[in-house]
Amino acid sequence: MRRCAKVAVEAASLGEALVALGAACPELAPSVVTGGRLSPYYLVARNGLQLTADPATPLLAGDVLVLISA
Repeated sequence: MRRCAKVAVEAASLGEALVALGAACPELAPSVVTGGRLSPYYLVARNGLQLTADPATPLLAGDVLVLISA
């Protein structure tokens, strides 16, 4: 299994970023990410300030997302 430690994507929302992550790291589906949604066992930390799983969360250029198990 290939490991995806760091993936750069262009996305306007968390949902778009998760779709791009799933495409770049298909081994994450369906246990971690399915389409633009996270499994209920995961959250995303946005810039170290916000924890979310809401695919509607807007993203800005330069945002850093960290996938964490909840």
